[in-house]
Amino acid sequence: MKKTVLLISFFLAFGSAILTAQEKESLHPCGTSDEISPWLIEYQNNTAAYKTLAGIIYVPLTVHLVGQDNETGYFSVQRTLDALCTLNNDFEPSEIQFFLANEFNYIPNSEWYDHEDYGPGYDMMNSSNFDNSLNAYIVANPAGNCGYYAPGGDAVALGRSCMGPNDHTWAHEMGHYLSLPHTFSGWEGYDHDYNEPAPTTLRGRQVEKVDRSNCRNAGDRFCDTPADYLNFRWSCDENGESRLLIDPNNTEFRADGTLFMSYSNDACASRFSDEQIAAMRANLQSDRDDLPFLLEDPGFIDPNTTIVLSTPAENELVNPEEVTLSWEPVENATSYIVEGTIFNNTFSLIDFVRVVNTNSVVLENLKPGRTYYWRIRPYSAYSYCKFFSATGTFKTDVNTSLKQIPGINSLEIFPTLASAGQPTVQVKLISDARQKLITQLVDVSGKIHSTEVIALNSGESKFEISIENLPAGLYFLRFQNENGVTNRRIVIQ
Repeated sequence: MKKTVLLISFFLAFGSAILTAQEKESLHPCGTSDEISPWLIEYQNNTAAYKTLAGIIYVPLTVHLVGQDNETGYFSVQRTLDALCTLNNDFEPSEIQFFLANEFNYIPNSEWYDHEDYGPGYDMMNSSNFDNSLNAYIVANPAGNCGYYAPGGDAVALGRSCMGPNDHTWAHEMGHYLSLPHTFSGWEGYDHDYNEPAPTTLRGRQVEKVDRSNCRNAGDRFCDTPADYLNFRWSCDENGESRLLIDPNNTEFRADGTLFMSYSNDACASRFSDEQIAAMRANLQSDRDDLPFLLEDPGFIDPNTTIVLSTPAENELVNPEEVTLSWEPVENATSYIVEGTIFNNTFSLIDFVRVVNTNSVVLENLKPGRTYYWRIRPYSAYSYCKFFSATGTFKTDVNTSLKQIPGINSLEIFPTLASAGQPTVQVKLISDARQKLITQLVDVSGKIHSTEVIALNSGESKFEISIENLPAGLYFLRFQNENGVTNRRIVIQ
């Protein structure tokens, strides 16, 4: 099931931030197996046999947003985009970038949303994976971890509380997907007194030494990732390093916390090593050759684009029962997040959110007598990073009913959102008696573009008003008889 429109109350959005911070504290960093993949061993034993293409590799990705049975708890589109932006920033030095091969896939399933063990997670992946793309599932509890890569499900599961804009869980799990083990590989789940020297072997595997004499056969088998034995979440010092450790030769050292594949805190981690990058690129082009990746740059949204909000006009008084928000289309954008607040223009608390695939949205049943601040965020399958339009402002009328002229009933205009070059808009109304009706087309500056006098009969009447050759913008149709006047808004885009 897919959705393209979401409404999220500010209370739920604010409360969710508190809950996810608490959830993160209780989760293990990663639940991926400690086994080194046979592909990686073969690659590391003969890297020269793997020829890789130059340039940026764009990898297709499908994001599954998992919620509860009652369709609550979904990770928001906006936070997903922020996490995708972080993911691509983390992978930028590797010249690997991920793009959305499909729309966000919403899955209401409480058992998958909060799964304490891996069984339901594997079921989720095996029944929901999209072919020809890398699959990632954002859930509340991925088996007690911030995330894991499941070879049996050939996908990654990610905990929503570990998906902030400064978190690197997604990069870590993508590293696993593309063959990388932990930098402390072999130490997973092992209880060690780190004040003592490390053993020479652990579970039948060599323990990596500081002098790197056995780096091709110990640890993660990469020689440009220093020895690391820390199998728990740890904080680094000002140099990005760990506490003192002791290798099997009784040599003291500190683990490198800058590597994404370690368990250092997110504030420490910032990179993949050169050998890790080479392995991931080779893995994509040999072991993952079923993914239809791209090598040519697609169209991106220019972050310097000025987004023009069209309607309502700034501080315009609108009917709270129905208001159309519109803006000029942004080049290369395929979707937009529209958010608004009645609190202040910092958007710290959100009153409404919509996700749409067009450059307009209709809002209904807003609060009367309030000032609304609103803005939009464009995105596409390739462009996620956060940038919003300037803030627009409109006010909702206290009187929530559309004003009618005495003697005129059921006044309807179609379309109210017209395209440039469209010749006319249609008017349909019901008149109580024979009468004359003056119609005027007026722009926001007050300039009158046309005036007509329409002779109405009693009952239903239909007629057209020309809008041909008018530039894009906001206009008002003014209707007046001897008893009063009313206005209707139209937008030419």
